[in-house]
Amino acid sequence: MLMNTDTYTFIDDALVVDGVARESIGPSQSFTMGEQAGQFYKSFGSDLNRVTFLGLPLVPAIVAQSFQNACAYYGASCPPLDRKNLGMHLVDGLGKIEVYARPMDEYFDVLSKARRSLGMSSVEIVVLRLMARIKWSAVRQVRSNVFLHRLETLRGLMIVPGDDFGFVDVEGAARVLHALRPAIAP
Repeated sequence: MLMNTDTYTFIDDALVVDGVARESIGPSQSFTMGEQAGQFYKSFGSDLNRVTFLGLPLVPAIVAQSFQNACAYYGASCPPLDRKNLGMHLVDGLGKIEVYARPMDEYFDVLSKARRSLGMSSVEIVVLRLMARIKWSAVRQVRSNVFLHRLETLRGLMIVPGDDFGFVDVEGAARVLHALRPAIAP
């Protein structure tokens, strides 16, 4: 890909990219479970269990199932899946969608039924769900308030909205980040 590009920006630190448009699959999937995410999952057919862990429509569930599929092929050379950590990420992802879009009771029921295989208790799932809702409610409030969003800098983030900086795609975002690099360097 890089040999077809005159210039590029290499980002050597971890970077959070939530998406460049609310309409893209990533944000639709992780925040609202919107139409784009629905179309994405429908493209796999009616049985999500072969594509996502427990059939849950979440990014960590896709990654976990991909890992499981690879392990089925490679066998004992694969390390075990950290099911407890996965369960925590799944609860957090569902909690985020509950805050931004709609109740996720049906998916929490799936998690509850699989709690033993995830090394979790019912109480733990309920507590983690509550904590996720509190966390994502606070994040939503911070991100939606023009004065409070600056608190994101406490987490080491610099908010670079496309509307304010004049970009609408990843290439434009890379150009802006390249231009801002002295401002965001440690």
